[in-house]
Parts: sequence; C-alpha cells; structure tokens
Amino acid sequence: MRKLSALGCIVGFGAFWVYGYIALSSAMGQHDVHTMNFVLCALGLFVGVISWAYIERDQRRRKLPPARARLEEELAEEPV
Repeated sequence: MRKLSALGCIVGFGAFWVYGYIALSSAMGQHDVHTMNFVLCALGLFVGVISWAYIERDQRRRKLPPARARLEEELAEEPV
C-alpha cells in the first residue's frame, strides 16, 4: 500500500504542476481558458496531498528514526 500511495503522490503533484501551468498560462495569455485544466489541477492537488498525508501517517505510526541515525546504528553493529 505504501508504493501505491507514493505513486499517487508523484502522479497527483505532477498533474497539479502540469495542469496548473497550462491553466495559468492560458489565463494570462490570449488563448481560450478551459475549465477542465482547472479541474484537473485541483484534482491533482487533492490526490497529491491525500497521498502525502497517508505516507506521513504511516511513517509516524512505524516510528522510524531518521536515516542518519539508522545508518549509524547499522554501521555500529557490523564488525570491522
């Protein structure tokens, strides 16, 4: 489930930036403004934020130490 939420986060925020740029550039320029660009931008933001919140909740539930502490702990356990 973590990989699915990570994929949702990447795709959601990617869609937000792409469709947000298209919507803003068409609104600022002389091209027609399509409502679907704004809808897809908002949907991408929603999916990205929900997926990111799910990832953060899962990480806090597992209570993983920061990467640096884990690395130092693993190196301390290995004999030289």
